[in-house]
Amino acid sequence: MFMPMPKVPVPSSHVHPLTMFYALNLVIALLVITVVGEIILWRWQHKTLHITRPPLTVRGLLAWGLGGLWLIDGLLQLQPLMATDFGRGYLAALLRDQPQVVAGIIRIGIHWWNLYPIFSDVAAAWLQISIGALILFGGQDRLKKLGLWTSIAWGIIVWIFGEALGGLLAAPSWLVGSPGSALLYVMLAVLLLQPESSPWWGSKAAERWARIIAGLWALASFLQVWPADGWWRKDALVRYVRSMAAMPQPHLLSAGLEAWARSLALHPLLWNAGLATIWMGLAVYWGFGRPTQHGWWGTAAMTFASWMFGQDFGFLGGLGTDSNSGLLLLLMLVGYAFSAKLFSLPSARALGTPPPSQSHSSARGLLRHQPQPGGEPRK
Repeated sequence: MFMPMPKVPVPSSHVHPLTMFYALNLVIALLVITVVGEIILWRWQHKTLHITRPPLTVRGLLAWGLGGLWLIDGLLQLQPLMATDFGRGYLAALLRDQPQVVAGIIRIGIHWWNLYPIFSDVAAAWLQISIGALILFGGQDRLKKLGLWTSIAWGIIVWIFGEALGGLLAAPSWLVGSPGSALLYVMLAVLLLQPESSPWWGSKAAERWARIIAGLWALASFLQVWPADGWWRKDALVRYVRSMAAMPQPHLLSAGLEAWARSLALHPLLWNAGLATIWMGLAVYWGFGRPTQHGWWGTAAMTFASWMFGQDFGFLGGLGTDSNSGLLLLLMLVGYAFSAKLFSLPSARALGTPPPSQSHSSARGLLRHQPQPGGEPRK
């Protein structure tokens, strides 16, 4: 008598891709740890490992910020949903309302990504982690410059294929992150490639930062009022904010977004006009005024509010690839604050380095108690 074969449970379609995803990342992580460990050990044995803490400058602070953001982006790229749903869940959504030419370019990127989604995601993640590590720990030599140049090249690729030109040609707004965080990454990397002696880091650095900040706010105001059928539609802002609130995130954040969406539903045109007016006011203030601490704090508060309630911090929901443009603007505000001497950079004592007077007095104390040629200590 014929006996049917027992049914074997078919594993979920996500088991195999995720298993490969985790295995690849584990192998790469072990390889990186091994190589870095060998380099440190070799330099330690040959007395070439020097751990120093150079004085903190505005340029160095911004480099740490840019490198740290690339590291965070790389870690965000390692989220499990990136390996399985990034192509159809994130990249495909960029096609909405895009011009035909831009949509065609994005489709090329989606096609190549979907050919090898696991390898594409792993490669993108570790490339971004490498960029961040080179900027953070490359010192002042060729390794750091390599990281900055790679940041520019990869930032342009991400801006085109991963951000659809920052959404500038399809319902652009500062609330959604336009002109795109990747473009701001590129700009920061270009500035950091300028040497310390460059005018960008000289006495007029604060004025240059103020112009950049003013330009971003002017662009934000312009995008919010144009075109007439864009954010002036009664349901445009409401639908966008509620789409942010529906993403997986802490209840406190989604509740705040829902509360704002209810207010937007009652007064949509007033909200849109108010946002555009405030942002243009900030553009005028930063472009023609002399920003003070109070103005700086007000701008930082508005930036944080738009980052939270408009961009939803950028990285929530499992498919967030970076922290969006709000955090980049906050970093630029930090660059202005220290360039304009609104706040002071940490001193040598705060960094753990004894001030010169203390080290000199310690040296004099040691000399005072050393025996002299005659055998008696000098008094």
